[in-house]
Amino acid sequence: MLRRLLRALLHLLPEELAVRIVQFWRLRRYWLSVLKYKFSASRSVIRYLSDDSVYWVDPRKIIFAMNSEGFYQTTPPPENQVNWEFRVSEYHGRVMGGDWDTLKRKFSELDFYRSYAERALRGTSWEQLPYYQRVLRQINNGTEKWGCKSKQDLDERCRKLDIIFNDIKQNGYKSRRLQRKEKGKDSLFDEVDEIGVNIGRHGDLIFNNGRHRLTFAKILGIELVPVRITVRHSGWEEFVKEIEQYIQKNDGRVHAPLTHIGLQHITAHHDDEKFEMIRRSIGEGNSTLLDTKARWGYFCHRFVESGFQCTAVENDPENRYFLQKLRRAENKEFTVIPESIFTFCDRGPLQYDIVLALDIFHDLLNEEVCLEDWTRLLNSLDMNEMYLGLNADTGMQREGARVSLSPEEVVNLALDNSCLNSCQLLGKDEEGKALYKLWR
Repeated sequence: MLRRLLRALLHLLPEELAVRIVQFWRLRRYWLSVLKYKFSASRSVIRYLSDDSVYWVDPRKIIFAMNSEGFYQTTPPPENQVNWEFRVSEYHGRVMGGDWDTLKRKFSELDFYRSYAERALRGTSWEQLPYYQRVLRQINNGTEKWGCKSKQDLDERCRKLDIIFNDIKQNGYKSRRLQRKEKGKDSLFDEVDEIGVNIGRHGDLIFNNGRHRLTFAKILGIELVPVRITVRHSGWEEFVKEIEQYIQKNDGRVHAPLTHIGLQHITAHHDDEKFEMIRRSIGEGNSTLLDTKARWGYFCHRFVESGFQCTAVENDPENRYFLQKLRRAENKEFTVIPESIFTFCDRGPLQYDIVLALDIFHDLLNEEVCLEDWTRLLNSLDMNEMYLGLNADTGMQREGARVSLSPEEVVNLALDNSCLNSCQLLGKDEEGKALYKLWR
């Protein structure tokens, strides 16, 4: 009763003042919830409570959704289902166990997504859409929805949604914070008002809130949208701690950047520069890629996103463990070969358009790589391009004795023993390792 009275009073105020009051109240409620939970929760689950990070994510990565009203179905979910959307003001920053990440519902099943896709692609009127019909029924039954208490209110809301969709279509997707800045109305509250996702135990990004904006982004093919993380599953947090324990034993870093948004705080020895150099150099018409020493799979992750069919070769059990866990976390589809590239090539001719040999010598020196191994591998590859990473000198075994070869000598060996006949030095990384492109 009191809540209805307060809403009625807000409607009597000028719109600008009413908006500011609502924003202040929501911000106050949000921080009170954070402080209350911080002082009552264990240390193991409070480190994200003050995390206001915004991540830019490909909307296609958000496949599944929490249960909520509005799924495209005749029978609504039962009231006792546990994986309902988490209220941001209450749950932001929490680490929680349980079965809320069961991946039973897809975002594409939401009636708003299907309804607006039909409106955007076919021009269907609002009145004919399942979303509109559901909300109007709720309003007619006495339930206020998003401040709408009548059909006229709902029609006005739908008109504004069309305006937002067309603005994104014409001007691109802007964060809520940027929108407020452009209007001179920036506030702390807007930092939490982006699309919300939860991270499941395996790393899945599960939609939590902001269905209208995510729907528009998916329909329009927007490449990146800003999101904030609401809840992380305790199973995912255990994996994060495994990575943190690994880097404590390895100079505080991983080898290459980790692409998952829940791992952006993990520092890496290298950045994206080498990937960009290779991506810009690859010729048209190539579609398959072999990474001869994949480590945790960074290049396969990036090239799968570019449309390549990738194969990752990794013989180290620890590297392979993280490689497979990260592949699942990002729902990437590429093949993992659990052996050395030098034994893999013994299966017969290997046919790939692109071959990455970026760390093949650096990582395999302890295995006493022989000149014969290198030439045998080169002869087994049917490829269009190879990208070769080389230190100032490369150690190999030749007739029982260790010899040191210069980068130019290794490149010449590659050209003499492969189907490739051209070479170009693309550049050097921050450690001085040279990157060569070899091609037919």
